[in-house]
Amino acid sequence: MRNASFSDIVYELIWFVEHSLETDPEWWGDTVRDPKTGEEKPGWRHSFDSAGEWISHLLADLGILEGTDPYYLIRVPAAQCKSIDFSDFETFDCYVEAMRTLSMHPAWPYDDVPWSQWQAAKVDGLLVFRVKDFSPCFRQNIAEKDDMFSLYRDEEVLLNYARYREKIIEHWMQMSCEGRIGKAFHSKR
Repeated sequence: MRNASFSDIVYELIWFVEHSLETDPEWWGDTVRDPKTGEEKPGWRHSFDSAGEWISHLLADLGILEGTDPYYLIRVPAAQCKSIDFSDFETFDCYVEAMRTLSMHPAWPYDDVPWSQWQAAKVDGLLVFRVKDFSPCFRQNIAEKDDMFSLYRDEEVLLNYARYREKIIEHWMQMSCEGRIGKAFHSKR
């Protein structure tokens, strides 16, 4: 089994926050009061959107974002995340939670969602994953390292959705039934 590293997945999540603030500030951005200084600063608002909520909570658990729902400040930008030692979090439970959170990204393809606009193109039964919606590092740091993906074209990779369900969703459901969701991060901080 080959997994992307926890730190690479976290980088993708904070990159998404920063990129969303740049490309769609009306939806994702807001003024947030800094709890340390009391001053108003530009911040991230997840608007109770599933992707934003999951991403915000995971990054807040790690101290990368700080705030309260739905308003957060970025405390550790993506560029700094690359130099943080996340080795304590390189466990399968943390990987599963981070990859499950990454799968909440609006561009993640799903095979079993009934709405036609979300149906992903398929190649040999695999879902086409457009990497342009992710960081420039996604292909090299996630797709090339994780056995759920295979390389396809320059701007696309293939996601083996059956493998994703087996590897991520089944373990995540087990963690959920056992009340372990979120516990892997809290026990390491």
